[in-house]
Amino acid sequence: MSHFTVLVVGDNPEQQLEPFNENLEVTPYFEPVDMEDMAEYYKVKPTAEALRNYVFAWTGYAPIEQGDKLGYMCTYNPSSKWDWYSLGGRWTGFFKVKPGAQAKVGEPGVFDNSADPGTADQLRLQDIDWEAMHEEAEIMAHCMYTEMELNTAGLERPAEAWIQCRERFDNIDEAREAFHKNAWVAVAGKATFADPVEHYCILNGGRDTFVKKAKHSVGVPFAVLMDGVWYERGSMGWWGAVSGEQDMDEWCIQVDQLMRDLPGDTLVSLYDCHI
Repeated sequence: MSHFTVLVVGDNPEQQLEPFNENLEVTPYFEPVDMEDMAEYYKVKPTAEALRNYVFAWTGYAPIEQGDKLGYMCTYNPSSKWDWYSLGGRWTGFFKVKPGAQAKVGEPGVFDNSADPGTADQLRLQDIDWEAMHEEAEIMAHCMYTEMELNTAGLERPAEAWIQCRERFDNIDEAREAFHKNAWVAVAGKATFADPVEHYCILNGGRDTFVKKAKHSVGVPFAVLMDGVWYERGSMGWWGAVSGEQDMDEWCIQVDQLMRDLPGDTLVSLYDCHI
C-alpha cells in the first residue's frame, strides 16, 4: 500500500476529494479483460469463445461480450485515486506559516509524527512563508551533500549514470552488477532509492544543481486537485510503485504554472492519501 501527498486547492477540500474515492460505486459499465494475458495464463487461444468460461475465475464477475471483446459489468470507480486520507498525516506540518496567520494543523500519521511549531497543513496561499521554506530546504540540501561527500571521500565517482550503464548491457542483471560494483555508488546509494549519480547531480552541476533542485521542489506535492481536475506526477500503485512518472523538474514547473496566478486568499490543504 502507498501513501502520497495531494494538495487540494480551494474551499471544501474533502468534497473535492470524494469523486476520486476508490470505495465509491458507480453506474455499471463494461470493463474489457486483457484477453492476451488470460490466454497466456490458461494456455488457450485468445478468443472470447475460448476464454468465456474463465472470466469469473479471473475477475469475480459473470462474462459479458461486446463485439469481439470479452469483459464484465463493473461498478469500480474508474476515477479512483485513494481509499482513505487524512489532513497532514505523515506530512503534517507541510507548510511554514507566516507569523500571526490563521492555519490548521492536521492529524499525525501512523508513526505519531507531530507538526513543528509554526507549521500547518491547511491555510491561505498568502499565509505560506515560502522564504522560510526555501531557506530551510537550502540548508538541508547543503547538509545532505556534505554528508555524501564525507561518506564517499577518496572514492572515485562514476563517469556514467545508471541509464547509460544499462544501455551497455543486454542483460539487466549484468548491468546492475557492473553499476553497483563501483564503490562510490555502493556507499552513496545507501541514502537514496534513486540512482545516486542522478540524485546528487554528479554529472550535471554537483552541489549547486542539487541545492537548486531542492529549493525548486519545496512545497511540491505528488498530486494537485484543482477545479475538479486531478493532476499527478505519475500513477501511484501499491508499495510506492509509480508508473508513467514525470521528470521532477517538469512536474515542479507544471505545479508552479497551476498555482502562480491564484488569488492570495485561496485555501490550500495538504492531504496524506492512501491507495
